[in-house]
Amino acid sequence: MKYLLLILVSLSGISGMAQPGYNIAVSIKPFKNQFVYLGYHYGKLKALQDSVKLDANSKGNFKGKTALAGGIYFVVSPRKEILFELLIDKQQHFSVIADSANLPSSVVFTGSPDNLLFQSYSTYINTNGATISKLTDEIKAAEPGKDTAAIMTKLRTLSNQVQQYRENVEKKNPASILTMIFRSMKEPIVPPANRQPGGKYDSVF
Repeated sequence: MKYLLLILVSLSGISGMAQPGYNIAVSIKPFKNQFVYLGYHYGKLKALQDSVKLDANSKGNFKGKTALAGGIYFVVSPRKEILFELLIDKQQHFSVIADSANLPSSVVFTGSPDNLLFQSYSTYINTNGATISKLTDEIKAAEPGKDTAAIMTKLRTLSNQVQQYRENVEKKNPASILTMIFRSMKEPIVPPANRQPGGKYDSVF
């Protein structure tokens, strides 16, 4: 019995190890017997990483023996149109279903906590981002001399709320790829000259 337990523990450890490569099962309606593509952002450019021909049930798998580099990826339709984005990091074996007639609300991830977090953020930012964009346009279109203080206040409030949302995500998920992305988006704060290496106070004399 003791040896049997040891064998079961060993097998459990092996099954719990990270699976090699990547395998992303997709089901994307209404495409059947057509190729869809997995793309990624490369700086300001976009490139294709993989492709799969969906079967008669709109199902297929993006898969490879070598793990993908972590980052923001996207699924592309047979017409080479971006359907939706997804995050890929340590967890590279998961599934996603979607219906192109109802995006992005139809996208459902299974086995990918990173993408569930990303979806929540995307829903939040899409709503608030649209409002921020509208307020920004109102300020730009305002007639000379018009008081835009009230609009500016709303804009600052929303911007602060978005920043607070991101900071909360970072605190609760410090090791997630979304946190890494947020941190990379932050502009570096340049310290005053007197606090920089070799810096000196500005003289007024």
